[in-house]
Amino acid sequence: MLTLNLTPDRFPYFASVAASLNIKSVELVADTTLASINAVHASPAPLAPPILNFTKDGYYGTTLRLILDYSASKKASGTWTITNPKTNPPLTGVQINDLIGIVHYEGSLV
Repeated sequence: MLTLNLTPDRFPYFASVAASLNIKSVELVADTTLASINAVHASPAPLAPPILNFTKDGYYGTTLRLILDYSASKKASGTWTITNPKTNPPLTGVQINDLIGIVHYEGSLV
């Protein structure tokens, strides 16, 4: 399980003091030897989430990418969890070199 603490203190100053801070999407990019990582679970889940798979879409070269799209229901900042279900084989440090999280957000100062 991966826990992402997307709390206001983790954002740049202007966003951390915003009256509201909403998460629009979270991109997870995995540098891995695997061809894909399938059926992961995310909490909070996007509205009507598709099956959440890390896939090689070519956007960041040969890495795998998963996009959690919250644009239809912007989520307040908080704690997110990404879980590899027990039905998948466990992931090891040999299989994943790096995991990068990119958070797209919006803040309001009023």
